[in-house]
Amino acid sequence: MVFCFLNHFARGTSSRPISSHQKLLFYFTMGQEQWHRTSVWPIPGTRKTTLYLGAHHSLSRVKPTAQGQDVYRVDFAASAGAANRWATQAGGPRINYGNRALEDRRLLTYTSAPLVHELNITGQPVITLRAASDRMDGDFFVYLEDVAPDGKVTYLTEGALRALDRKVSTTKPPYDTTYPFRSFTEGDAQPLTPGKAVSLVFPLEATSVLLRPGHRIRISIAGADTASFSRIPAEGGATISIFSGGPQPSRLELPVVVGES
Repeated sequence: MVFCFLNHFARGTSSRPISSHQKLLFYFTMGQEQWHRTSVWPIPGTRKTTLYLGAHHSLSRVKPTAQGQDVYRVDFAASAGAANRWATQAGGPRINYGNRALEDRRLLTYTSAPLVHELNITGQPVITLRAASDRMDGDFFVYLEDVAPDGKVTYLTEGALRALDRKVSTTKPPYDTTYPFRSFTEGDAQPLTPGKAVSLVFPLEATSVLLRPGHRIRISIAGADTASFSRIPAEGGATISIFSGGPQPSRLELPVVVGES
């Protein structure tokens, strides 16, 4: 899409002129291996599907009836790899996350049962983590992944939030958004109280993927990405707890497109 824009506005050689007032979004659906375009976002037919984090590291549409807790000692060597989306924007090596099955052993994971039907996920997923830490700040990385029947784990998208910046702003955002808006100002900063649970609600980067029957959905939670970001805290270890069930359950909201494949 960068090429299309520059080809028309910089070189003036586009064979299909683009109106400066035209709102058009091009997106590629992985698994289907097709390009699409739309003037509406979220695209027509999008419905929210909620998956809950549950016991035994499960991810299910069934809301847990009992409260649970998973404790994770942050592995600060965890990484999304050197050829990730942050290192390859507008040039650089080709994005390649590879098979993340081995890397997921460093992370806290929740995995669904095998899909019975195709699932078209197109849009921005939103994660809600009911979490606590033994430190006053920390990063929370969440990866959305596809687990194939043979065990191969494929990166789909990710989201991240620094706990200090978790406050959702009550001011009107300067742009349209389908996810919780934050100001990231010093006045909205909120240090954690060690051991006290808080709700972290944040979006994952927009994606589009068609998952086939037999595949499973996974979210993997990390407290660091050593390839791309400085660690928080800068020194010492950190232990986080993720809570399931209860009145504010940890959950993943997926934008699922109904009626398309």
